[in-house]
Amino acid sequence: MFKGYDLKCQLVLAVALLSTISITGFSMEVNDPNEILQKRLAEISVRNKGKETDLTKLETDCLALIQDYNSPAQKGKIYAEIAKTYSKKGFDGRNDVRITKAVNYCKKALEQPLDVITACEMHGRLTDSMIVSFRTLPQSQFVELRREAVVFCLNGFKIALDNNAPKEQQPSPAVGIYNIEPNDPDYKKVMEKYQAELADQKKWEFESKLYFQRQVLTELCVCLYSHKPYDTDELEKFARDSLRGHEDVVDELMAKVHERISQQGNK
Repeated sequence: MFKGYDLKCQLVLAVALLSTISITGFSMEVNDPNEILQKRLAEISVRNKGKETDLTKLETDCLALIQDYNSPAQKGKIYAEIAKTYSKKGFDGRNDVRITKAVNYCKKALEQPLDVITACEMHGRLTDSMIVSFRTLPQSQFVELRREAVVFCLNGFKIALDNNAPKEQQPSPAVGIYNIEPNDPDYKKVMEKYQAELADQKKWEFESKLYFQRQVLTELCVCLYSHKPYDTDELEKFARDSLRGHEDVVDELMAKVHERISQQGNK
């Protein structure tokens, strides 16, 4: 996600976030204020795309929407969009001015009610932004920052797990294409089947997004604690406190960390 970050972590996070984006779409319904807000945020993002994107202008344009969309949930959407804007292209080291913006807007978004996927993503992006180029930090500073960052990461992880984030991604269910006239005797039965297929597809999309968030948050934890100074006991304590009710996941997480440390020791 940013220059200087562990390459394996970077690739996993990039693939996961891109996959999350690829299954996100917008409803055709335009009467819902929340859908209209999402559409306007997307328009602002598209309008400001380019190599020399003026992030300050994009931020200002998004904040201007609060005048018309000022419920807590709507403000959360706006802050989250700004946080994504400042963090989605990675950072150029710890002095990158975008880091402070990303951290601040992630925190502002998390102060508002967010949908499950956005809440997970904001915790992940906040963790990601906090630990930019952590390899260059003095050891004592890194240890302190790691303790702070992992709490946010595990909080997002808990949200994903509490919403049944799957361990494995399932294949997409099929949605048929039906050519049938309303006056056909089987029309009602066919439409019921079609609606059921659409519901299965929507459920799969949500579960797939949760799967990718689980992958991102797992990898962030692993990356943080598979670097010296190793302190797997500290991670396990944090994880068992934060992920109560998900002891099996904590066991899997710790196994991944120990495996990564072992792999690095064998190089």
